[in-house]
Amino acid sequence: MRTTPAPGVDVMNNPQGRRRPPRPHPGNGSRLRVGVPRDADAMRSLPEELQVLSRHQSGLLTSAQLAAHGFQRREVDLRVNRGDWQRVSNTVVAVHAQPLDRRAELWAAALHFERCGLAGQSALELLGLPVPIDRRIHVIGPRAGWYSPMPLVIPHTSTACEFEEGQPQHVNADLAVLQALRWAVSRAQSVHFSTWAMQRGIVTIESLQALAHELKRSPGSARMRERLAIVEPGLHSYNEFVFARECRRRGLPEPRRQRRRTDGFGRDRYLDAEFEINGSKVCVEIDGRHHLEAVQHMADDLRANEIVIQGVRVLRVSSVTLNLNPEPFYEQLERLLESLARAA
Repeated sequence: MRTTPAPGVDVMNNPQGRRRPPRPHPGNGSRLRVGVPRDADAMRSLPEELQVLSRHQSGLLTSAQLAAHGFQRREVDLRVNRGDWQRVSNTVVAVHAQPLDRRAELWAAALHFERCGLAGQSALELLGLPVPIDRRIHVIGPRAGWYSPMPLVIPHTSTACEFEEGQPQHVNADLAVLQALRWAVSRAQSVHFSTWAMQRGIVTIESLQALAHELKRSPGSARMRERLAIVEPGLHSYNEFVFARECRRRGLPEPRRQRRRTDGFGRDRYLDAEFEINGSKVCVEIDGRHHLEAVQHMADDLRANEIVIQGVRVLRVSSVTLNLNPEPFYEQLERLLESLARAA
């Protein structure tokens, strides 16, 4: 009884109907690798111009940049399938196999949305802002759309954006701070973004207020101005914001912030908060995380001594205590202020 030969069997040249093993790849003696084109082992290296460009862009290139140098999609897919490269989006390729660092993530967002620029807290990251906890990346530009193939990237649409030339392009610092205020997930986060920028001299409260007035008709401007009102002149950190808010809640006198004093060596020192009760002065110094370092701690000791020599009482509190267990400190502060009031 005759049977029908299996599909793909050449009956004319193989009467027995047996399948022949795959022939080796001609020229290298290796076995045929299924699904891999024959030129896999003869791929050309990146031209010097593309190597320089990829280093500038944190190891990333766009499909258009590769195509301009003759790298078609088939060759790019081949390198990705081999594990030499990796696709970040449908238009952005990492020409290496290592995980992307934060700067590469920012570059990927800017390259994918080529007509857009980094905005909000993402633009501030280029100026040194620590990476936000949520790690979201904001881009803005004309026709950015509402869909992003990259989960971390949030596109915003605006037809009136001017970008600063940089690595990569981004909005200016004042606009970035106001956008960060609007897009922050909480009031505390918005205060952190704005005070960080003001403390480093990147923006001023006056420049932010002026720009907010210009943008009063833009979407979300009410929320932006409401959060900007929290950031009072003289406020230089989130810890100072927490302290001033708690003083108002407890009915304590309004402290003067960032009060300048000259020490015994002629150097200007700025006090976090200072109270004056009937001619007596009380200074509150809020120690952030960097004050725990040995060198900074020694400098803080000498600074506190200079303040005491000038006749000012000093109370110190760490930012950890101020946020986690503040009651004992405020109780001490209230007792001291009340004793000065009674002494008068």
